[in-house]
Amino acid sequence: MVVDYANGMTQEEIARKHGLHIQTVRKRLKAAGVVTRSHSTALTVQDMDEARGLLDADLSVREAARRLGVAHTTLLRAIRRADATTADENHHPAPRNR
Repeated sequence: MVVDYANGMTQEEIARKHGLHIQTVRKRLKAAGVVTRSHSTALTVQDMDEARGLLDADLSVREAARRLGVAHTTLLRAIRRADATTADENHHPAPRNR
């Protein structure tokens, strides 16, 4: 499993390959001292730009995600994170009364 993961397989792919539950794969990787990849890097900036274009062209989230090769939930989370980051960057605190 460790070699598969180091060679770029996802935890989900490893679970399917070995007939295990994904949580079992996670536990075994952790027990082996493997530092797992971040889930937040599933979509690049270019992927997000493409996703926005597909959604602007009235494709469903599921279809846009399918074209990007990710789960629709992955795309939804990435959109929410991007929207939250943009909102934080554009937030201007109210002036203080002195």
